[in-house]
Amino acid sequence: LFTAGKYHEAISEYEKGLKKIPTKFKIERSMLHLNLAAVYIRLNRLSEAEISATNATRLNPSNPKSWYRLAKVLELTGKLTEAIETLETGILVVHSKKTSQALLEEKRSMNTDGMENNHTNNFIIQELCLANLYKRTRSGV
Repeated sequence: LFTAGKYHEAISEYEKGLKKIPTKFKIERSMLHLNLAAVYIRLNRLSEAEISATNATRLNPSNPKSWYRLAKVLELTGKLTEAIETLETGILVVHSKKTSQALLEEKRSMNTDGMENNHTNNFIIQELCLANLYKRTRSGV
């Protein structure tokens, strides 16, 4: 529904999912909140996007996309310092949850052209966003 531009229908379905899925299924509920945040951003309903993105990070702190989406909402609302802090926290939390085995497996998953898997690439992108936000705050933009 989201990709088809049916945003209000998508919100309805994600909310139904949150009502049906028991609270013990944190990862699934986190993904619904993450998707809700994306829809709310698209509709410029930023306060609701912030709530959903915050819920996503709370339910599944090891998902870097949750931290990135929350930082994006904060950036869109002009809270650049909070956005930077959110990305920094997300990077620390996600990296700290990785075991040495997970890091080893990630290294093994490198493609022949030297590019790492999407999970790591997402972190590189997020760190670049963090640097960009930091520059913007320092320059007063």
